[in-house]
Amino acid sequence: MSFKPVHVRQMELISAISNELSRQHPDLPFDVGVYNTIISAANLVIDECKRERVMANKPMTPTEWLASDDVGMSSRYLLSLLTDEVVFKAEYAVPHDADDLGRCIRMVDVCDLHKDIQKLVKQEGKWKEIGESWSYLNKLYSDKSYSLIYDFLSD
Repeated sequence: MSFKPVHVRQMELISAISNELSRQHPDLPFDVGVYNTIISAANLVIDECKRERVMANKPMTPTEWLASDDVGMSSRYLLSLLTDEVVFKAEYAVPHDADDLGRCIRMVDVCDLHKDIQKLVKQEGKWKEIGESWSYLNKLYSDKSYSLIYDFLSD
């Protein structure tokens, strides 16, 4: 699942968005504000499509990892549990599938937080279970046993 930057033609994207608005609302009159917003939206998409992705595949500080493209809600929350630093506090979330768990595993690896996994055992609920089964879950992930991961996370 690697993203390769692509070139998107601005005018064709603007036209496609305008056409879709006209399809959904045939009586919508031309409006400068809407048109300028379409241009802004198209430019955002174009910029994102040409941007190189930063994945968590090398040693990183937690701050560098947070700026990467390999961050999810549960991995962000896991970082807050493992670091105890106020700056990294995040809203509660748990991994729901192998993709979520993979982001958690990669975060622990690249930020070198293996020694802190034992902090999870002091948590309650699913994070406690994940902490107690961290080695097992890592093995399942490296073996690509995604259905077993899903079963574990779904209980």
